[in-house]
Amino acid sequence: MISTATHSVTGEQVSSRVHRSVKGRRLRWFFSVISGALLAVLVIGFAPTFFLRAFFDVPPMPAYLYAHGVVLTTWYVLVLAQTVLVARHRVDLHRRVGQAAAAVAVLVVAVSAFVLVEYPARAFARGRDPDFIRNLIAGDSLALVFFIILVAAGLYFRRHPDIHKRLMILSCFQIFNPVFARVERLGLAVPPPVVVLVFPLVALVTYDVLTRRRPHRVTMLGLLLLLIAWSVLYAPLATSTAVAAFIEAVR
Repeated sequence: MISTATHSVTGEQVSSRVHRSVKGRRLRWFFSVISGALLAVLVIGFAPTFFLRAFFDVPPMPAYLYAHGVVLTTWYVLVLAQTVLVARHRVDLHRRVGQAAAAVAVLVVAVSAFVLVEYPARAFARGRDPDFIRNLIAGDSLALVFFIILVAAGLYFRRHPDIHKRLMILSCFQIFNPVFARVERLGLAVPPPVVVLVFPLVALVTYDVLTRRRPHRVTMLGLLLLLIAWSVLYAPLATSTAVAAFIEAVR
């Protein structure tokens, strides 16, 4: 009787694993769909001012903003390429492309930091409200810091696919808010900021439940980081003397 019961439990466990494995194969394109959607929205949002600016009546922009656009677009293209390669089981190419992606991530940080330094002077010259400038500097600075944390962790755990892919897709959302701002300027409907921030976590939790029957610990860590960044750190940073001093120093 004991042997039979043990065999029954083992059979249920094997059946459960097979069931999750089948669902995992069916949803293997999940991360490709998410990263592809991010790239598509980025192209739409920046079409008038970057991708198709020759067809629109837009003012000139400095060279560093062209560099910023190229680097950011390259990052999202590489993330999409990486997810497609994994879905097609081309892990060998995935690792090679990953080396280029790591280098581009460094460029993302460097160029984005330079854009932040240059932004206050341009914003004041265009008559932007000081509160808007402080909020943008605080928000984009936080996003960049958490992008660095998530990408660094993703590279560290690159040999653990379940952790790596979640960290990398979360990093993409951290620096995506400017894209939604551009989409909103086009007159297109965009969700409230809180929905934009929570969406990747909802999507990941759904994916986790479908494939694992419970949220992954990395998904929950992403939720914790989100709460810390935007519920605890953002408001004090936006009103801090440090941000005010930074803006005065570079304006």
